[in-house]
Order: sequence, then structure tokens, then C-alpha cells
Amino acid sequence: RETYLAAGHIGRLPRRYRGHDIAVWLVKTGLFDVPRKDFVDPSGRVAARPMLGALHTISLQSLSAQGVVLLGRFVGVDSGRLVFTDDVLENIRFGDEISAQFKSRIDEFIRCNGLNAPAPVEDEAEAVAPRLPRPPILSLDLVERNISAIVWCTGFEGDFSWIDIPGVLDERRQPVHE
Repeated sequence: RETYLAAGHIGRLPRRYRGHDIAVWLVKTGLFDVPRKDFVDPSGRVAARPMLGALHTISLQSLSAQGVVLLGRFVGVDSGRLVFTDDVLENIRFGDEISAQFKSRIDEFIRCNGLNAPAPVEDEAEAVAPRLPRPPILSLDLVERNISAIVWCTGFEGDFSWIDIPGVLDERRQPVHE
């Protein structure tokens, strides 16, 4: 049975880097201490949480190497066909960039603090070349492809409209953090 994955613009983190689980580095580098106001984008939205595997790194390219058919972001239905953007390579690159940025932050932290950490090792999930359909699949007919189940994972964001306490929410109806 084929598995299709419509992937959007989402970052990812390595599961382990330089001898530690990524959660250890998130604490050590102070990322968990960054005030909310410092990582909210100009539109007022908090960036999507990066993709993170439970036991090992998960990347779009590693999923494709396991046989998952990668599609661009799902944008709608047209005449009974699911429609996708042609941005799979861009989405893979974005995930790679987020991972590289975080690794650079860790490397800088190690350097600035004179820490003795193991050298970086190649992460198979990042090194594998993506297997992409050529030409890209821009639409799918569910019946034609015998697709009988769809798992809809769109992420989430908070709805704080129920809070009616002066000064607790900002003008975008998001909690005020300091």
C-alpha cells in the first residue's frame, strides 16, 4: 500500500547532535528561556513547532527513502481530485536550513563556553537523497489511486477567546508573556 505525504513549510531538528539529545541542547543553549515576544513573527504568529522524531531524526528525505511518496502542500480539491503545490524541494530545503541553523547555534555555544563535545557525525536521515516522483504529483484522484484513508495533521494553535481578563491578552488575542 502506498503512503502519500503532503508536506508544508515546516522546520525540523536533529534528534541527537554532538553527543546529546536535542532536548538537552534546547535547555543548555537557553532556547527554552527565550521570551515569547522574541520568537513571534511580525504577523503575530508563533512559528510552527519543528518536526522531531521520538528516537531518531525524521526528515522528509528519510521518509521518501522508506517509500513515502512526498507531495507539496495540500491546497484544495478540484473536480474530485486533491490538489498540491509544487514545493516539495523547497520544503525539504527549509527543513535542512532549520536543522543547520540550530546545529550552528549549538556549535557556537560549545565554542563560546569551551565545552568538550564530540565532533558532529553525519545523520543518516539528513544525508539520504530524497526520492521524488518525476514529474511531481500535483493532483491525486482518490478512487484512481485506491486511497481509502486520510490522516489529517495540520498542527494546532491556541484559541484564547474565552479569556476575558483585562491585560492578559494582547491586541492579537494572544497571552502576554514576559
